[in-house]
Amino acid sequence: MDATWRDEPQRYDAMIGPFGRQAHAAAGIAAGARVLDVGAGASETPIELARRVGPGGRVVVLELSDELVTVGRARALAAGSSDAEWPDIEWIVADVGAPFADLGLPPAGFDAVVSRFALMLVDDPHAAFSNLHRALRPGGRMAFTCWQSADRNAWFTLPMSAVETVLPGAAAGAGASHSDGRPGPFSYADPELLHKRLDAAGFVDVRIEPLVHPVRVATDVDDALAFFERRFGDVAELLDAPTLARVRQVARELLAPYAQPDGVRLSAAAWLVTCARP
Repeated sequence: MDATWRDEPQRYDAMIGPFGRQAHAAAGIAAGARVLDVGAGASETPIELARRVGPGGRVVVLELSDELVTVGRARALAAGSSDAEWPDIEWIVADVGAPFADLGLPPAGFDAVVSRFALMLVDDPHAAFSNLHRALRPGGRMAFTCWQSADRNAWFTLPMSAVETVLPGAAAGAGASHSDGRPGPFSYADPELLHKRLDAAGFVDVRIEPLVHPVRVATDVDDALAFFERRFGDVAELLDAPTLARVRQVARELLAPYAQPDGVRLSAAAWLVTCARP
């Protein structure tokens, strides 16, 4: 996990929050609902869900990183401290692909499951989807977002393109998986494969729809450069000073056409995935 997810959650909320809210709407979450949020991290999604379900509802956050839970819990507590119409929010630090008994989730205990760009990162998709199927009540719905292919997501590929321009081959294949073989952000780019995995876990009424719109990554080009360097710090650390300076210059040139008065906006394409437990 790069530190920007922990240190800059508001930036990510501004970037990808609209995608997450579309998933919340697609899940049909009503007042009083019991909702499981998978991989919320430090984001604002538990806060948004708490406002949706109200005091009679319940929100449970299942997140792998205790660092992100610490930040996310603090944000939710701060938001709820001034809101009398606030439900119970529970935080569980666990891997959604672990044995179901280890997750501390009630079988058939949720009306809805949602996730914003987290499920494509799980090590064992079949175990994860099977667990979520078991956590939903019969008739309950799951809605989540995941990225389409890397070539449709300039928010990720532009900084990699800058590295490739200076050092051809250095960033080839970035995003499909991590160097240690763990799934990367674009591991669910193939909708047919994703559909098969959901079918295998027992879900029905599977629908995979495109969500395409630009995301605001920064206030200006300088802000975008600084953010990308923090975001891809592991790559930057491998470059010597002259090479890093050249990569920065190329990235600046690539970013310039995307700078608008209200910030730097780059293309983003996701899947909105909805399904149900029969």
